[in-house]
Amino acid sequence: TQELSTISQILLQKEELEIASRFLYTLFLREDFKQNSPLRAKVLYQLFRTFSDAENHKLPLAKGDLRFYEDVAKADSNPGITTGILSLIFSDKKKKKKFDEQEGKTTRFFNRAAAYRIFEEYKTEFPTSPELAQMYLDIVRIYTAEKETKIAENVLTEFAERYENSTSYADAALKLADAFAAVKRTEKEREIYQKVLDFLGKTDKPKFARTDEISYGEVLEKFVASFAKEKKTAEILALYSSEIEKYPTEEMLYEQRLSQLEKT
Repeated sequence: TQELSTISQILLQKEELEIASRFLYTLFLREDFKQNSPLRAKVLYQLFRTFSDAENHKLPLAKGDLRFYEDVAKADSNPGITTGILSLIFSDKKKKKKFDEQEGKTTRFFNRAAAYRIFEEYKTEFPTSPELAQMYLDIVRIYTAEKETKIAENVLTEFAERYENSTSYADAALKLADAFAAVKRTEKEREIYQKVLDFLGKTDKPKFARTDEISYGEVLEKFVASFAKEKKTAEILALYSSEIEKYPTEEMLYEQRLSQLEKT
């Protein structure tokens, strides 16, 4: 088992996925591998990183029409092997149908779908893994890039609930807000801004300090700008009033609201 794992990891690092996957699938079928949680976690995470970083790059295993993936999945004669990653990927009939209907987009779609399925399996088996937080953010990143905002939003919400003190939440959330803005879903964009404001407002960090990290003040500025583009002065003032109610000792909020009043 250890030898197969070592060979697979070396091949994955070299992006020799076609050969590596054969070794990996052999590992999944072995009873001793299924009982070795640390090794399983390591291999699954390596597979996830490979697919999540691939984007539209045609990986060696994805050449042709993906028959190798499907053939290996069909070779799984034991339906109880639910953790065989290839079986997991091809057990989703909707994704298989989408492959057939959009052959030209197969590579990009497959990389994204494979990463998501591995992520779902990983968080079930290894919910306390230190790598899991980054996997959440990677899923948000790749689905946001494809403007698949529903999945990205759901995963981001789950991430915020699991990692309420994460310094990475705001950055991922603002990228999602940008994606909503790009597809002109302004209300969803503003929902994200409000969630990030509330998230950052709970921290002990200065709200309007200029630092390398995203600040409450920076997000508020984006929120206000989204209303200003549509000349929604009443909504801007209501936003400031709402935030002042939450943080009545924050003087900058009063100053910025006064500035908005002076503009009107």
